[in-house]
Amino acid sequence: LFFLVVCVCVLFLMFRRPTRSTQGVSSAASDVYKRQQLDNSQILSAKLKQINSELTAEKQNMLAQLQRLYTAYNRQKRTIAELKEKNNELATDREPLKSKNEALEKENARLNFELQNKTEERNNAVSYTHLRAHETREDLVCRLLLEKKKNKK
Repeated sequence: LFFLVVCVCVLFLMFRRPTRSTQGVSSAASDVYKRQQLDNSQILSAKLKQINSELTAEKQNMLAQLQRLYTAYNRQKRTIAELKEKNNELATDREPLKSKNEALEKENARLNFELQNKTEERNNAVSYTHLRAHETREDLVCRLLLEKKKNKK
């Protein structure tokens, strides 16, 4: 029985929990743990600052890109407005030219018609007698002079 009591006491002393440290007195393991927490928070803080600076730089790059795109967009918008204005000017200038072109086309058609009629008239053969019937004084003088010249040869 005595042996049993001694075994229980030894087991009790072996498996009992170590004393907890108080605020005034702390164990070395606790100090290491606290230092690790501080080191981790400093590392995290440094990483957050680095990420924040990277994000700020990226944000500035994106803003610069956005400003360039906005400037290009406004330039294209102005160019489109200028082209529309020029197109409207040309459209108003085109109206008088259209009517002038139509008048010229009508005149061209009329002249082509007259030319075709004169060509057809010229191609129609007429007799010598017909020509002599319409001969004027000037034509007669010319013809006689030509015949005289021909006879001299």
